[in-house]
Amino acid sequence: MTKSPYRDGMPGYYSHAPETSREAGESIAAVANSIRAEVRRVIYGAGETGISADEVAASLDLSVYQVRARVAELHTGKEIADSGRRRLGGSGRKVAVWVAKQYEPQPEPGNDNGDLLDLTGGGSGERS
Repeated sequence: MTKSPYRDGMPGYYSHAPETSREAGESIAAVANSIRAEVRRVIYGAGETGISADEVAASLDLSVYQVRARVAELHTGKEIADSGRRRLGGSGRKVAVWVAKQYEPQPEPGNDNGDLLDLTGGGSGERS
């Protein structure tokens, strides 16, 4: 498993966060770890087909807000990838379809625009 992207492994808790954010992060840490493991299991279980955060939430009977936060953590930790496909979510808007890292789509040769959702600076950021 990839190391948590958050300080001390705490969800939503950064070194510059106000005290209330740190307290909230500490209070949800154990629950977040458990939910993250379940979200990972469901996404990996979806195989190449993938699954949206809305679909994960429905399958686990959780709030989509709880699931989206865990999906973001898994993506930041490079455990899952955006498939590049979209489906209609519960809001009627298109949402990302997530897959296990092994099913991550590979860029076409000579057309590496990087991961548009990569906030870690791993993508080239250049456009052709």
